[in-house]
Amino acid sequence: MEKNTFSKMCVKLFFRLIFLDIACFILCAFGIAASDGNFVRILLQIACIIVTIAFVYPVCHKQGDVDATLIPSGHRKNSNLKGLLAGIIACSPYLISSVILVVSRIFGVFSGFMNYYKMINSFFFPFLYSLMPTDYSLTELSASNFLLSLSVQIFIPIICLFSYILGKQRFLFKEVVFYKKKEIADRN
Repeated sequence: MEKNTFSKMCVKLFFRLIFLDIACFILCAFGIAASDGNFVRILLQIACIIVTIAFVYPVCHKQGDVDATLIPSGHRKNSNLKGLLAGIIACSPYLISSVILVVSRIFGVFSGFMNYYKMINSFFFPFLYSLMPTDYSLTELSASNFLLSLSVQIFIPIICLFSYILGKQRFLFKEVVFYKKKEIADRN
């Protein structure tokens, strides 16, 4: 039986996020080019969030499920933060972009980095596009918009944390959905 390790989980997450980042960028670029309306941006952001969860969730859930069988025998340590740590490691390029954005705002260097930040974090491109209009410079943004644009970095590690915990608890959404449907069918 092959055992998934923490490093494999981080590498899988990292490559999935890179692929997903490129896919979300292409989707958002075509979507915003077709129509620049708020409704389109909201739909694109919802689509990007759903796809991001769909790509990230199974990796951490599977590792949590594997660890659930190995923890009682003492082969793995019981740590609920393993998913969070894997999410932070996998998101390291995106976290580095946040650090560069903060440095750019504080010291006034890399004045055009705001546009690169939106492209690097294309999972949230429509949201960031609304918070950071291209006609503003980084220093002209309000503090609340700036902090909100940085807060998107915690989304993926939190998804990793919860999916790992649900994997350890062996909770499957599809069993809940199919059980409900079966229960309804049995009543009729």
